[in-house]
Amino acid sequence: PLAVASRERRWTRLGYRPGRIQEAEAEAFLETRRRISAAAEFRAETRLDPGSRLFVAVAEEYRKIGRLRDALGALQKGLLAPPGDVAAQGALGRAYLEAHPPSEVVHAAALTDLPRCEADHDLAWAVNVEGTDLVLRIARGVAPRCSFLYVSTAGVFRGDRGNYDEASRPDPVNFYGRTKLEGEKRVEGQPDTCVVRTNFVRRGPWPHPHAFTDRFGTFLYDTGAAKGIRDVLAFRMTGIVHVCGDRRLSLFDLARQTDPGVKPTTLD
Repeated sequence: PLAVASRERRWTRLGYRPGRIQEAEAEAFLETRRRISAAAEFRAETRLDPGSRLFVAVAEEYRKIGRLRDALGALQKGLLAPPGDVAAQGALGRAYLEAHPPSEVVHAAALTDLPRCEADHDLAWAVNVEGTDLVLRIARGVAPRCSFLYVSTAGVFRGDRGNYDEASRPDPVNFYGRTKLEGEKRVEGQPDTCVVRTNFVRRGPWPHPHAFTDRFGTFLYDTGAAKGIRDVLAFRMTGIVHVCGDRRLSLFDLARQTDPGVKPTTLD
């Protein structure tokens, strides 16, 4: 009894005030205090070196004790310095999903710059393949029954014949298409998942002086693709779904709808 009373006085001095303490509760309380202290130390070091990645450690300490708002704040502020930090972006996504368990997740993030994907295979693989696997695992970790929709691309096909449907065999011709196809494989077969292949452009003036007359597709504007994805979610569709337009157009025809002054060119 004296030993118990002594421990209780110790916890009371530290700020823990239960009516009758249990050893496990006390140890958990001390662990929480230790993590808060560690987070404070990391945060102080981060202030001294704003370009460091210690903010990820700060957020992780807060996340482990359930202070998700503090974890989100540390990551959001930290990413202002190195905004391209893939690991930190993943940690931010995890903290956000834990703070707001989802019923539906739409994973549309990707490295889509074709020349950059060809120039940096490691980065393209990390973002488009490993990033997809990470988002799926995190989402299912915090919300096991959530629907997961992965936005893929028509670029998983070779593109030499057209009229591809969901049963057509993918055959990408560049590294971007290969990584998106690998991303699909990470999602396929998991329960309550859907792969949406789509091909869209932003609505507005054509961003280039020329457009191809010999590259065709059933293109959508970004708003049309968003509506299609919304419908897929509403009907809780699973498997592979193609969301596309109902007309075959060349890029030149598409560009002229919003920019009549665009000039024609060819792939050759």
